Amino acid sequence: MKLRALLVGATVLGLSTAGMVTAQADTATYAGPGIVAGCAGPAALGTDTPVDDVVLPAFGVGGACFTPGATAKNAAVSAIDTTGKQPALSVSFQDSNGSDLGDPVDVCDGAGTVAVPAGSAYMYVFTMDPVSAKVFCAKTSVPTTGSLNVTFS
Repeated sequence: MKLRALLVGATVLGLSTAGMVTAQADTATYAGPGIVAGCAGPAALGTDTPVDDVVLPAFGVGGACFTPGATAKNAAVSAIDTTGKQPALSVSFQDSNGSDLGDPVDVCDGAGTVAVPAGSAYMYVFTMDPVSAKVFCAKTSVPTTGSLNVTFS
């Protein structure tokens, strides 16, 4: 996972049906500092060492790891903080070996749709810390705790 992705944080998954296409959807909560992302078995920081949780002592960083289905092409991501604001987000993907798939994608307005790269086994959603939000999104974003929503289609 890129260092930039480690500065940010949050999401989740589940199941729903939209016409003939099956979509996975879910909701998770985040809080920072604390566990930033947890997936069963992904490699940490581009190593071959699987971890369940990644912990960063950063203010305003929270996140979650989600598992897109094999047919997922897009992920609609949104977050709502307990402050009522939508925090800036960073989304990244890894394959089943823990290798990064492309660069992190900024979702500056707290909601948006990102393309799911082929071969994605893990999707990490992070709330950006205040400094990263200013640098990458030119936005003031100070997430505290809240919920993340993801729908894969």
